[in-house]
Parts: sequence; C-alpha cells; structure tokens
Amino acid sequence: MKALAISAIGPCCLPVDAAGRPLRPGILYGVDTRAAPEIAELTARLGEEAILRRAGQALTSQAVGPKILWLARHEPAIWSRTARLHTATSFLLERLTGRFAMDRYTAAGWAPLYDIATGDWSADLLGICDRSQLPDLLWSAEIAGHVTPEAAQETGLAPGTPVTTGTIDAAAEAVSVGLRRPGDMMLMYGSTVFVIQLTERRLTDSRLWTAPWLHPGPAAAMAGLATSGTLTQWLRGLLAPHLDRAEGFAHLHAEAEASPPGREALSACPISRASARRCTIPMRAACCSGSTSPMAAATSTTRLSKGLPQPPAISWRPIARPAPPRPA
Repeated sequence: MKALAISAIGPCCLPVDAAGRPLRPGILYGVDTRAAPEIAELTARLGEEAILRRAGQALTSQAVGPKILWLARHEPAIWSRTARLHTATSFLLERLTGRFAMDRYTAAGWAPLYDIATGDWSADLLGICDRSQLPDLLWSAEIAGHVTPEAAQETGLAPGTPVTTGTIDAAAEAVSVGLRRPGDMMLMYGSTVFVIQLTERRLTDSRLWTAPWLHPGPAAAMAGLATSGTLTQWLRGLLAPHLDRAEGFAHLHAEAEASPPGREALSACPISRASARRCTIPMRAACCSGSTSPMAAATSTTRLSKGLPQPPAISWRPIARPAPPRPA
C-alpha cells in the first residue's frame, strides 16, 4: 500500500481527552436532533442572514456547533475533560498519524464555527469552544501525516505510509461515481438521501448546505433527507418480519404492485427533520415528525407498501430544482 485515504460518517462530534481517549459515544450528523434549542438560540442571537454569510448555510440538525454547545451544557463533567473535538475522519487520522486535522469540506458542517469566506475557523467562536479544541484544516487530498510505529503495530500497515486528510463518506462516494467538474451531481440513496452538486463558485442559499470542495477551486452545494433506506427497512420489519432481507423486500414489492395507482391514496411525509415553515429544506429543524394520512385501522398492507417508499424517491426534486441561488 503506497498511501491511505480515510472516509467516514460525518459531520459528527466526538470529544476526547488529552490522551485522545473518547469521552462518550459520538454525536451523529443531521439524524441527531438533540441540539434543537441551541440551534434556535444561536439563530436568534446571530440572525439568519449573518449565519448564512458566515457559515454558508443555515443552522440545522446537521450543524455541529450547536451540538458542541449542547454537550457543554448537558454533560459538564465530560466537557471539563474535553481536550479536542473530532469528527470520525479526524479521529481515525489522529490514531493513525498523531496529527489533529480535518478537511475543509467536513469543517463547513461545523457551522457556525467555520468561516466560509476565509476557509478557516472563525476568529469569533461565539463562546462555543476554544480554538485549541478544533483541528487544523487541510484539503482532503493533502498528506496530513504518516502511519506511526504504534499504529502500524495495531493495524498491520507499514510504518511511514502517507495518510491524506480524507473526507466525509458521501463526498468520497461522489468522487468514486465520477463527480469531476462543476455541474456534475450525485444523488445518493442509503439510510438517507444525499445530494451533492459541484459548482464553479460558492452559492448562497438557505435551502442548501454549501462547502468548499475537496481541493482548491470548485465548491459543493448539498441537500439531504432525513430518511430513505431506514424507512423501507422499518417497513420490511413491520410487514414481513418472518422473511429474510431479500424475501422481505420482494414481498413489499409484490404488495405495492397489487395496489393500483391512485387507488385508496395514502399520503406520506417521512422527512422527519423538515421545517414546518419551509418543508423543501431538508433537516431544517427537529419540530416535525413523519406522518401518513389518511391512516386507519382498516389501512391495508398494500397501501402501506405502495405509499411509504414513494416520498423519498420524489421529495428531493424541489431541492434539485430550486429558484436560482444568489452568487456568493
């Protein structure tokens, strides 16, 4: 192996002590909505437009900054021992190389701590954390360090193997499927839905997340839904718990086929973190839950099999076709 690049889930928040030991389980990306009060507080304090200019995106459950504030308030014993704050990739990077660093694409998800204009942490961290707790920022393809002898012994990698900064899994997957130039877009279905489009210049639009791309030059405009594969997986467990995975999904497909289009229509809204005010914005707030209507004791399994999987397949279209965003 000539070199190693890291991709992992994100943006996340993992506090570690001075020795690099995790102090609690990591706090995940937008599916974790615990910091809704902190989001509201920071938005009221700073103002939506100021946050958009500073961070390139509105504060949502995707943002790490409010989650750090939540950690400091709700788990003070852990916070008092927190020497560094990691995402998944930076934690792996430090374990492999001893370097405390993160890529800029990931850092943009740490709103409102990241300054989109300067490409670095903001000079004013708003009392959320100290600069010493935040990693150095690099480009994803930069060599951040080399595998240490200790990491080599633990992993079997050769000592001195170069390790790049890496990035979030979705961005790495975008590269793997061919995103190369502005205009290229990836629509990724998984446990959630995630959309990445490369742009020549950074866009300013509160309906989107924006970030520098993995190397100097292009930017990324992104959006995501709160559920996709998790919904169909839940539905399979509900309607076909006695079948294995392949048979269960085949059963759901057959059930859906048995329900003619438009008959006994079931409307479903599974986007559990969409805004009540602007529902085309993914993961905008934690105030909404998924719903289906009309729902009754007589609702058939064919209606559920037909109605529930459809919204994730079509609900990204308002995101992919927004009104023209303002240039940054």
